[in-house]
This record gives sequence, structure tokens and C-alpha cells, in this order.
Amino acid sequence: MFIKHELSLIITIVNKGFSDPVITAAKGAGAEGATIVSARGTGTHEDDKVLGVAIQPEKELIMILVKKSIRKKVMRDICKACSLNDEGRGMTFSVPVDEAGGIVHLLKDQPHFSLLSRIKNKAKKKAKANDDELTEKTD
Repeated sequence: MFIKHELSLIITIVNKGFSDPVITAAKGAGAEGATIVSARGTGTHEDDKVLGVAIQPEKELIMILVKKSIRKKVMRDICKACSLNDEGRGMTFSVPVDEAGGIVHLLKDQPHFSLLSRIKNKAKKKAKANDDELTEKTD
């Protein structure tokens, strides 16, 4: 089943070892969790060399799925906590998410997707059909 919330995926890229402050700030702003992926960076500093060997900085990519209503606060708190407005500290951006699956804790906000709600609705329809049938017999 897919969640049809207004969701945003916040992606933050920082140097390896700096993901904890990102996650702490995001959770403090209302995010519920994150996924961390190890990555390698190429960008403005990709031409840096040490003893003739090109440096490819190790990065961590932190992905955080949030409701669109808290996206700006989460991103603002991440930027502030991690000084992302300083050069070389990392970056954060967001992309809209149309649908998402496997986010069971959000199903409570969408009763038409919930299995329990579907069972209850089916039982209600059956009870109503039985009531209608009894009403017809008594008339």
C-alpha cells in the first residue's frame, strides 16, 4: 500500500563522521528517522592532490523522509546545527515525494489505506445490509 501524503525527502551530504549532528537536529525538528549511505564526493575540491594522489573525500549521504509541513524547519535546523552555510561543510536539499510504501506508522493518518479500517468498513457495510434486510422483512 502506498502513502499519499505530501512528503518530502531531505537529502543532506556531509563529510564522513558528521552524520550524527544531522540526525540529532532533524529528530529535534520532528523527523522520525534517517538512512545513512556512505558515498564519495567529487566537486570543487576534486582536483586536490596529496603527494600526487587525487583526494576523493569520503561523504555520508543522509536521507530523511518527512511530511512536507515540517520540511523547512528540519532543513533549517540541520543547516544551523551543522554550519552548512560555511564553505566545505556540506549541503542539504529536498525533493517532493508523490507516493511512498512501507511507512506503516503513517497509515494511521490515512484510514482508507489501513487494513484495520478496511475490515471495519466491510463489517459496517455487512451490518448495514443486514439491517436493511430486516427492515424490508418487517415492512
